[in-house]
Amino acid sequence: MKYHNLDFPGALKRLAEKYQIRLPEKKRSAREQEQERRRKLMFELNRKVAGYFREYLLSAHGENARNYLLQRGIAAEIQEKFFLGFAPPKEMGGWNFLGSKLNGEERELAIEAGLLVKKEAGGTYDRFRGRIQFPIYDVRGRIAGFGGRTITDDNPKYMNSPESLVYNKSRMLFGLYHQREAIGKQRRAVLVEGNFDLLALVAGGFEPVAAPLGTALTREQVRRLKPMVDEVVLFFDGDAAGVKAAERAAPFFLAEQVSARVV
Repeated sequence: MKYHNLDFPGALKRLAEKYQIRLPEKKRSAREQEQERRRKLMFELNRKVAGYFREYLLSAHGENARNYLLQRGIAAEIQEKFFLGFAPPKEMGGWNFLGSKLNGEERELAIEAGLLVKKEAGGTYDRFRGRIQFPIYDVRGRIAGFGGRTITDDNPKYMNSPESLVYNKSRMLFGLYHQREAIGKQRRAVLVEGNFDLLALVAGGFEPVAAPLGTALTREQVRRLKPMVDEVVLFFDGDAAGVKAAERAAPFFLAEQVSARVV
């Protein structure tokens, strides 16, 4: 439970899956079974899509994106660890990069997951174009969504997946799955504001770090960290927005009885 940051039922299910032990389950309605089936397929789709983005980053077409990452201090091994990818820009077929690769139920799930957007006149287009893609993992190592950062002057600078069957940004933290062991070992988590802030620290050898997903820190995120840490350090930007975000988070640490400090 502590190692994977799981509750008791989650840890029990993880062990049962590992050792192929069938657990007794309460009878679920047809609607619940269908929702669980779609959740499983959506996780599988996200992993498949992450692979497409990863392949594109490593291709000849991804050279500019790779250079951008290197200029930001994100070496190839860090890119691989976090399975970073790149969504092609619109002039390189980005409007229909994923749309051309998915079909049938995959397309329906991609629309539901926010990877594809429906056109008013019919058809779809890709949500992410010309962006570094950060897969967002849940605590079980499944890809629940994506964060995209433009490498040009396009707005918005950052774009995240919308809420879906598998993605809830208020309950997840970028990097927590990869850095959970370091966080648990040190019993401390340093929270930073952005994905690149996190990657830069990891690249520099600083491991116990995680980041909110483009939103203010939530009580659910603090609760997620609570079993793993004795202290949380808020290492937000020193501008007015960063100070305000830290102030808004204070009541959540008090409510969850988690020690916190701002640096």
